[in-house]
Amino acid sequence: MTLWESAVLAGIGGGLTLIGTWAGARWQAREAQRARAEQFAREDRFRLHRDRMETYASFLRVAGAMRAAMTRPSSVLEDARKRRNALWQEYARLRLIGADQVAHVAESILELANQFVWQGAKFDDERHRALIASYVQCARSDLLGLVAADPGSHAPPDELEK
Repeated sequence: MTLWESAVLAGIGGGLTLIGTWAGARWQAREAQRARAEQFAREDRFRLHRDRMETYASFLRVAGAMRAAMTRPSSVLEDARKRRNALWQEYARLRLIGADQVAHVAESILELANQFVWQGAKFDDERHRALIASYVQCARSDLLGLVAADPGSHAPPDELEK
């Protein structure tokens, strides 16, 4: 083998090494970025778990109080307005941190209260009960969907590992 052939082969080998090193570094950087994005998405998903649970429960309590106000005689309409305003405050909080499906059902409950308070509609107990049942089911699905393999636990997976 001549000096010229050796130099060409060494150059090709060096070039292939550089290309392989560059491709490996790019692949490693892409994988690291994907892992960071996945970790951030996971942390973001569980970060508000307790807040969502408290918000869902609070909205349910206020919706129950609103039902009590709507079943009273019309002479206590001012109480129904106050409870509707409290329901709106809980809905606003739920809308910010809750799942879309839960917020959609909560909006329907709020609309039922709006119709009663602002439009003078008759209280529809059957519809209210159906909406509450749907709300509870959606909230449970959202909250329990975040739980790790242990179906009996209601803690986020990060807390299960501790």
